Amino acid sequence: MPVAARELDGLRAYGLAFSVFLTTSLLGMVVAGEVSDRSGPVRPFIAAAGVFAVGLLLAGVAPTMALLVVARAVQGFGAGLNIVALYVVVGRAFPTELRPRVFSAISSGWILPSLIGPPVAGLLADHVSWRWVFLGVLPLLLGAVLLVRPHLGGLDRSASD
Repeated sequence: MPVAARELDGLRAYGLAFSVFLTTSLLGMVVAGEVSDRSGPVRPFIAAAGVFAVGLLLAGVAPTMALLVVARAVQGFGAGLNIVALYVVVGRAFPTELRPRVFSAISSGWILPSLIGPPVAGLLADHVSWRWVFLGVLPLLLGAVLLVRPHLGGLDRSASD
């Protein structure tokens, strides 16, 4: 992000690019909770992937810091939708006795990205372009959606716990 902020002449908005992500993710969590309660987690899950992808694409092509901040807001909203939809999926797809293990696995899934993400992002920014920090996630996101989507059938019809 520092490289992007410098290139886009937006060092003054550098902190905003982070805080807006967190703020809009909270909003996404509230929306996903409401929609999941009414109609199940599939719609918020699919919407999350689409919204997050749009945010990644906008960030990757952003010609100004203002658009990068907007893109980060979009990404945050998508991330918020995703985490709640994921938790609802776990609640509906796994028996009660397995849920703690599944939630532990999900939680541990944050460790590897937080360890390797910053060095990989730094290498991309230094040797390719900071834009690929965002654009490079798009194929991974598409792969994840293609792997998970076929297994979501019937979850919207399940009673929420």
